[in-house]
Amino acid sequence: MNMKRESAPGAEQAEKKNKSIAYTKELLSNASAIRYTTEFLEDNPDINPDELNGLLLDSDCDSDMTKSIVSELIETQKKVNQLTSSLDEKDKQSLLNLLVDSEDNIKNVLIGNIEIFKDFPLATVILFDNNIDYERVRKGSQGSFASVTIQSAENGNSGAELTSGKFPLILIGPINSEEDLRALLDHEKGHAKNKIVKNALKEVDKKFSWGGDYHFGDILKYVEKLEQDFDGTNLKEEYEKVLKYLLSKTKDEILAKLDSDGGVSDYMNGIAKGKLLGYDYINKLGIDKSSPLGRELNTDYLNQIQSINENITNDINKIAEAYMTFNLKRRFELFVLCLAQIPIDDWREKIVNETEFLEEANDLLEIKKIITKNISEDHYSDTVQVMVNKCQNNSSGLLNEYINDAKADLANIS
Repeated sequence: MNMKRESAPGAEQAEKKNKSIAYTKELLSNASAIRYTTEFLEDNPDINPDELNGLLLDSDCDSDMTKSIVSELIETQKKVNQLTSSLDEKDKQSLLNLLVDSEDNIKNVLIGNIEIFKDFPLATVILFDNNIDYERVRKGSQGSFASVTIQSAENGNSGAELTSGKFPLILIGPINSEEDLRALLDHEKGHAKNKIVKNALKEVDKKFSWGGDYHFGDILKYVEKLEQDFDGTNLKEEYEKVLKYLLSKTKDEILAKLDSDGGVSDYMNGIAKGKLLGYDYINKLGIDKSSPLGRELNTDYLNQIQSINENITNDINKIAEAYMTFNLKRRFELFVLCLAQIPIDDWREKIVNETEFLEEANDLLEIKKIITKNISEDHYSDTVQVMVNKCQNNSSGLLNEYINDAKADLANIS
């Protein structure tokens, strides 16, 4: 006789809910480590790294992933400080020579001005006020984040030797308005935060939680092998790695766009329709799209993007709308950093079915409908303001309790 007891539906539902809560807390804990440690470094740029090394931002932030994130942040800040402290503000020509990486520096005579910002701990920010100077360093985009190799050289005015190594830089060309500059800086800073997530995931053996984070040199080798022997069946593993790499680059760009403007519909719709909007990752791998490899890779990539767009973009936009409606900007920033910990092709499954974010968004938008109908009633706005204050003060934790309390109060009022 089979005496195996079947779990009651209610028990299964409770177990699923508990797993969802635990996973949401884990993602938020890691996201908070990045957000708040970065803020701490911005406010305390001269803190001793050893002092910061023991800093865990709250009692829940004590996982291997969080420790790895804090370690990555400290090491990155060290590199930023190392570079910025060696740059002589009076000798911008030497800096341009280093960035251009050209032996014939006569051709690279500085025409305009270069401004160096040292207040962001994850990258040295360099602003150019002249397109000619900027395009000697970066072509094809108004701004960029990259880890740039700089060779040691003598600083012309001081005679001191500038440091050597690989350093995180944000390079920005001439921008017309302060608003556009802030948006572009936020976007590139998003890429810098993504780099921290990728490196931290590697350290705790979760490399592929980012998704397709293969070394660029390895990807080029896979492309070379595929171009030499491509028939659609051989080298399937290499093909899948190249495709995952393309998706990981797209993920990086989506997250940076979310970080700067909170929406991705135009970008995702454009890619899904074959309009790459300046981000032709296949072309950057040197693949001819008219070749057998190029045609198949482009088709599979666009199909993947179309599927992702159809499955998750509306939910991401709904979450963005809900948080922004109630001025929960910090919560949305943490949500973006939670997305960074999940492969892009798993976003729908993880975010919709295994976290609390979409439920929070639906409940917040339900409250929005209630107060929209009763906008003149002071007690409605008072109830909502209490909820918003509690959510803002606990943006790195679960918000369900505060949202549910507000819904109950609003139901009693009506």
